[in-house]
Amino acid sequence: MKKVLAGMYQLRQQNKIVFSLHMKAIIKKILLRSGLLYRIQYSKWYQKYKIPDYYKEMNELSAFYHKQLDEKHPTLVFDIGANVGDHSNIFSKIAKRLVCVEPDDLNNDILRARFGRNKNITIIKKAVAEKEGTSVFYMEAAGSALNTLSSKWVNVLEESEDSRFGEGHKFNTSKKVAITTLDKLINEYGKPDYIKIDVEGFEKEVVSTLREKISIISFECNLPEFLDETITIVEHLLSINNNAQFNLLREKDFELENNISGQKMIELINSGKYRFLNIFCFN
Repeated sequence: MKKVLAGMYQLRQQNKIVFSLHMKAIIKKILLRSGLLYRIQYSKWYQKYKIPDYYKEMNELSAFYHKQLDEKHPTLVFDIGANVGDHSNIFSKIAKRLVCVEPDDLNNDILRARFGRNKNITIIKKAVAEKEGTSVFYMEAAGSALNTLSSKWVNVLEESEDSRFGEGHKFNTSKKVAITTLDKLINEYGKPDYIKIDVEGFEKEVVSTLREKISIISFECNLPEFLDETITIVEHLLSINNNAQFNLLREKDFELENNISGQKMIELINSGKYRFLNIFCFN
């Protein structure tokens, strides 16, 4: 009899666990469909208590951007390669208007959950390149920050066994995405005060259609893999304004005490001193 009762008790406990998991799955599905799940996950209080290190990192990054942009009172910011909108969240508190450009389906769902109710934020489900149309978007996984239009970036991550980026990066999925250009975005939404570009090795193509001075532009680069592309970007920006000044964002502040000329920046890029750079150009 004791064995029977014990078996019944164990079965009830198992049923409770199954029911609990089932209910959690239902609740998560409801929250996901309504957009509440992402709003909760990316809320300030959730990050503060669930991922405090990340919360601290975002606060430090926010302090940097406020320091650089507050006095300029930016009217419009472009976030090219917005991903899940962590930078966009900062920019939305500084600029009057924000344009987020992001081709990934999952990231667009997150962006719309976070910012879709804000009339001052425009979300564009496209990638940016040198001409309009469509292009192949290489995906490590849905929403991955490594997803890219750059086949070279894919090769860098997949082919090097001892890559400094770590092992296990495989891009097994790809899809066609719509393409716009930087000059078209400017024509449609206006000239931004700041353009942030983070597109995993495709920065040169993004900048290629720019034809006018922008107060501040920043872009990421990995060296030496994208050395030539990075120099091309700097040279292109200098062709627009030969007096442009440059600096490097490292961690949460500028690496250089003072801004430097484009030629000195090219020398620094060629020096082999840095592997990863976030370059700022000031006009």
